[in-house]
Amino acid sequence: MSTGILVVIMRLLRMVVEGLEPFENQTLALDLYARDQVRSKIPGNGLTYLENNPTSHIYAQNVLCLTGINASGKTTALNALALAVSILSKDASPMLSSVRSLSAFGPSLQISLIFESKQHFYLLKSQLDAVRNDNADESTDPLADSTYQFSQEQLWRYPSKLLPKSVLRNTDAFQQRSKLIKVRRLATQSPGDTTTDAYLTKEAFDYLSPHSSIVLPYTRTALAQVIARIGPETYFPIVPVDTIADPVLHVFDDSIDYFHIDQEHRAHLRFAGTSQEVVMSNMDTAGLLSLGTVRGSRIIKAAIRVLRTGGYLLIDEIENSINKELVRMIINLFMSTTSNPHGATLVFTTHYAELLDLIQRKDNIYFLRRGEDERKGIEAINYSEAVKRGELKHSEVFLSNYIGGTAPKAAELKAMRQYVAGQVAGQENHA
Repeated sequence: MSTGILVVIMRLLRMVVEGLEPFENQTLALDLYARDQVRSKIPGNGLTYLENNPTSHIYAQNVLCLTGINASGKTTALNALALAVSILSKDASPMLSSVRSLSAFGPSLQISLIFESKQHFYLLKSQLDAVRNDNADESTDPLADSTYQFSQEQLWRYPSKLLPKSVLRNTDAFQQRSKLIKVRRLATQSPGDTTTDAYLTKEAFDYLSPHSSIVLPYTRTALAQVIARIGPETYFPIVPVDTIADPVLHVFDDSIDYFHIDQEHRAHLRFAGTSQEVVMSNMDTAGLLSLGTVRGSRIIKAAIRVLRTGGYLLIDEIENSINKELVRMIINLFMSTTSNPHGATLVFTTHYAELLDLIQRKDNIYFLRRGEDERKGIEAINYSEAVKRGELKHSEVFLSNYIGGTAPKAAELKAMRQYVAGQVAGQENHA
């Protein structure tokens, strides 16, 4: 008898993106499966058991944390992951355009994705090239107003339902053991070519959009996955555009009894302890609702959509305007099988070390850091690979600079303090 959650939808397990200029060798690799040993299959351990084979030991992570100091590449990594999931799940046009506008993404990307769908393991290799938009200004940089399009793709299927972790963590090994089943190329009658059955027919080739992957027929399911992206949202004003359900509102702000938005975009609210309803434009509520209340309600609304479909919720700087206990609540929504019956995935970035202690496992935490030689670029290091000692608190490893590059350099901190002291002293002398 199997345990855990039966996965009936696409699940990304490993991602390698080449062409990210700030990263070492312009390459970012992330694993979204349990690299360490899983001691218990009891539901609620933050993992989704892939029931491909009774002896399988592959689990997808329900929570993944990307942490590091400022300018360590966390947002770029999150955007790369959003692009990867979009490629596997739907027409990727919006994401192809949005990430191309970011300086970290080079003119060409090579993306390798190992994923599970309908109890089979696959490897998709895609090359994306920047193409100038038709309406771009001819006087501008050719790549300044461009989007990515698929230029080459190959899809392999692993022949067995039992996948060793040693193969899963090695893209080349996976490819060597797999069968090529689809190529983004028009079928030809080349003599001696034994792979032509994997090529596209002319009808399929003509129909395929340059913004859609050849993988979609293999990942589409009746339960369409939702991908939600929440930014840091540190700017003001930020206003609600929808009604905030009472249980959600009261968690973030119990001074308001209810908050509803009508069809004319007017806000109706009543403060606790009063009987009079206040009606105003939703734009005027910025001074009444805190940034944390509005952002928190957006996160919960997005989480519900994702949890219903086993999708992906990506949150940049989860701690912004939200206290630690409410962050714990959001993480626990994805850890519990009651609220997460379909194995949805939460991926978030954070600067705050104490949030790492909310995560039980080591292998779902990545440290992003710049090494001593900054010319080498950013590294993404899995906690379990860098730290073998299990008794250390995750936050202490981060704050102590145990693996290097996770805390500001002492010399730079000293120089800044001296600069500030000098500026203050100079101002006093001037006065």
